[in-house]
Amino acid sequence: MKTPIAIIDLGTNTFHLMIINPQSANPYMPIYRQKEFVKLGEGGLDYILPVAFERGLQTMQHYAQLIAQYQITTVYAFATEGLRKATNSEQFIQAVSDACGIKIQCISGDAEALFIYHGICQAIQLPKQPVLMMDIGGGSVEFIIADQHQMYWKQSFRVGASVLKNLFHRTDPITPTQIAALNQHINATLQPLWDACLPFQLHTLIGSSGTFDTIADMQMAINQQIRTPETITYNLTAAFVDQAFEQLTQSNLAQRLVIPGMEAQRADLIPASISLLQYVIKQLNIQHIIQSEYAIKEGVIWAVLYQPNLLQPNSSIFVNA
Repeated sequence: MKTPIAIIDLGTNTFHLMIINPQSANPYMPIYRQKEFVKLGEGGLDYILPVAFERGLQTMQHYAQLIAQYQITTVYAFATEGLRKATNSEQFIQAVSDACGIKIQCISGDAEALFIYHGICQAIQLPKQPVLMMDIGGGSVEFIIADQHQMYWKQSFRVGASVLKNLFHRTDPITPTQIAALNQHINATLQPLWDACLPFQLHTLIGSSGTFDTIADMQMAINQQIRTPETITYNLTAAFVDQAFEQLTQSNLAQRLVIPGMEAQRADLIPASISLLQYVIKQLNIQHIIQSEYAIKEGVIWAVLYQPNLLQPNSSIFVNA
């Protein structure tokens, strides 16, 4: 495969486009990338609101134009929780196909975790001791337990940032009572995670996607550090996560928007998602936190390079195969 390929990740909150050359020296370094905050799940995950439907369709039309400029014929467009659960997801997938000629495949939560695992492994050499991986999306959160030899366990949970915001973040700032209700929900929902972690001594958490990216950017801003395209991992301190939790849950939207390192489109969701993160860290007594720039998209690149059969239309990873 000599020509570039396009990978589109249709997340619940954000749509990502990545164009890569699989035969380049570093195929994980994109030729072009773009993200749009579509917020497909702003009204809940059960139904895509008309305004979000239109935003998503316009974004896909824009991506189709960019793909045409690069003369790309191979496109992998995959959707996660936001389209797995919505009752009108088939209408959205058909609308994109009709308007853009792009076929969207919904992947299972299990496949999502698999791609996240392989994506993170391209950025970080896992240690001999097992670590916990965590990817916070808008609709779902994936957890993986693995070391440098194997993956021991993985599972996807419907506790993403948009879900938790819609359920618990009723006032701004979020109140201690709301956080307590969120924590109670998290504790019950993540019982399979607590059980899976029992046989392991897990001290390190590797996190990917928006919440971890934002917290890393906040810490970098305080430390006067600059993120470059080569910055694919970043060490977060537990003390800073504690500090960020206090700041983000005690501030209103206007105050969060002016925090150095804050991405404006994440400011409304992050109190709920950092509450989730803080609870997991405390529950499992995590000591070390590493942010990985690589996640699900890089896992798809791994599949393109090494497991292309996974991406065939009839593959079991697709829930609408």
